[in-house]
Amino acid sequence: MVWTPAQTAVFLDFVAGDRLYLLWRLIAFRGTRQGEACSVRWEDYSAKHCFLTHRARLQRDREAWGDGWNETGRIFTQEDGSLLHPGKVSDLFERLVEAAGLPPIRLHDLRHVAATLMLAAGVDIKVVSDTLGHSDTRITRDIYQSVLDDLARDAAEKVVQLVPQVRKPLAAVPDVAQQQTRSA
Repeated sequence: MVWTPAQTAVFLDFVAGDRLYLLWRLIAFRGTRQGEACSVRWEDYSAKHCFLTHRARLQRDREAWGDGWNETGRIFTQEDGSLLHPGKVSDLFERLVEAAGLPPIRLHDLRHVAATLMLAAGVDIKVVSDTLGHSDTRITRDIYQSVLDDLARDAAEKVVQLVPQVRKPLAAVPDVAQQQTRSA
């Protein structure tokens, strides 16, 4: 199952105060795999991409734990700075989804939400494929074919809407076949 954009918004609003909010947001919008998200290091991102409020939260945690703080260099950690275990993050995600009253999905399904959102937003398939880390756009096309079919149908309907039509009653439309027969 994949959440709708509205359901995704409900989840992100629900977890806005969670210490791992940016992890949830990263997976929901970038489609990062849970193991990749748990292991993101500060050095993996330039300063302009880092969220200062998230860095400030880590600094508060570091100060609160004092000598008990585990320096891992990771952006997302447990409260004491130690590494997040992807399985525990999945369990937490499931509890948060239930508490938010949303249809149950796995954390990995949030990756599919991201892909669907990108495709629905008109992001080029190559960019979506690269973002998800697929080795070939065919993989992306195969996995998200139903989404692509829906987008193609929507695109076709939008194109049709560009052509203004004033429909005449059938009786008022001359029968071209009869006219050709008479002139022959």
